[in-house]
Amino acid sequence: LADGRYTGNTGPGLTLLNAGFNVVNSGVFISNTGPGVLIDGTSTGNAISGTLIGGNAVGIQQSGGGANFWSRMAVYSNTGLGIDLGTLGAVDAPSITFAAYNPLTGEISGTLTYGGAPVEATVEIFAAFPDASGYGEGQQPIGIVGYVASNGGWALTALSGYPCITAVVSLPTGSSEFSQVYCR
Repeated sequence: LADGRYTGNTGPGLTLLNAGFNVVNSGVFISNTGPGVLIDGTSTGNAISGTLIGGNAVGIQQSGGGANFWSRMAVYSNTGLGIDLGTLGAVDAPSITFAAYNPLTGEISGTLTYGGAPVEATVEIFAAFPDASGYGEGQQPIGIVGYVASNGGWALTALSGYPCITAVVSLPTGSSEFSQVYCR
């Protein structure tokens, strides 16, 4: 659907209104007065991947629809949240309860909970800088854990340790907002 530059707009960079099963890949959504990407109406099944979303009012704002997915994005320097699901909350943000980096192996590991219990889902970990909300934005994708263990444990190999991370969880009902930033 979109793989271009959507910059400097008054309002959203891109609006998906009553749109279904579109792929937004390799787009650049920067310096828009509204969200970089607005998902509204009955929009469902859309996928946003490989995009840069920065300097907007909000990175991704989902005001309607459901079961939309995002992955492998660089989301940073937005005035509001990196991902804002508002009251829709079909997929709550996960909580990173522990993280560690082993410089000998390059392994980043940790535990994650979702809704107070360990999560069994796909989780993407991002390098993050804390912001005023405490919920960071995913500045750089680090990696995807295809399946988190039933105890909430996860591990992936990265090129370097990141002092602060955030996560997005994806379930069949869609992807979440970014988690609170965890700094070690």
